[in-house]
Amino acid sequence: MGTLNNMYDVLCSLEKLKTKYVVDKNYERAAIVREVILKIKSNMQPHQQRVVSERDELKERTEKLGEFILNNPMFQSLSEDERVDMSEQHYFMSCYLEILNKRINRF
Repeated sequence: MGTLNNMYDVLCSLEKLKTKYVVDKNYERAAIVREVILKIKSNMQPHQQRVVSERDELKERTEKLGEFILNNPMFQSLSEDERVDMSEQHYFMSCYLEILNKRINRF
């Protein structure tokens, strides 16, 4: 793994590690990593914590919408206007997510 240059990289790497441990059913290690993540977040200013929480929630919603657009057959059954609107929504959510990540990088 390359160097971790900012808070965003650190948090993302720890989240990925925690997910890997959960998938591998190594819940003890997942719990340890979760505690490290919480410790990092608890050392942030309140407004920084809110930005990270907002980013986490937006990331989850963006991923779910992208998954729906790409892999759910129901998406193709929607009207063209609805498909276009949902695709644009996904694009702008991704842009917003990128902005939040840039802000976190400056913490």
